[in-house]
Amino acid sequence: MKKYWQLFLLSLLSIVSCTTAADGTRKVSKTGVGAGIGAAAGAVIGQAIGKDTKGTLIGTAGGAAVGAAIGNIFLTDKKKRIKRQIERNWCRSKKNW
Repeated sequence: MKKYWQLFLLSLLSIVSCTTAADGTRKVSKTGVGAGIGAAAGAVIGQAIGKDTKGTLIGTAGGAAVGAAIGNIFLTDKKKRIKRQIERNWCRSKKNW
C-alpha cells in the first residue's frame, strides 16, 4: 500500500511540475525540478538519519519543500533578468525613433 501511495505522489509531482509556455510547448518548471531533487535528497538523508519509514517520509516532505523554494527563487530571478533585458532593449529602440 505504501508503494502505491508513493507512486501516486511521485506522479502527481511530475504532473504539477510541467507547465505550458505561451507558444504551446511544454516545459518543466524550475520549481518542480527543485522539488523533485529536494525530495530525493531528503528521502536519502531521512533514511540515513532515522533508519525507518517515518524518517524517510519526513525527509522527503522537507526536502521537497526546500527544493521547491530554491527552484522558485531561480525561476523568479530568471524572470527578473528577462524583464530587465526587455526594458533595456525597448528603451534603446525608442531612442532610435
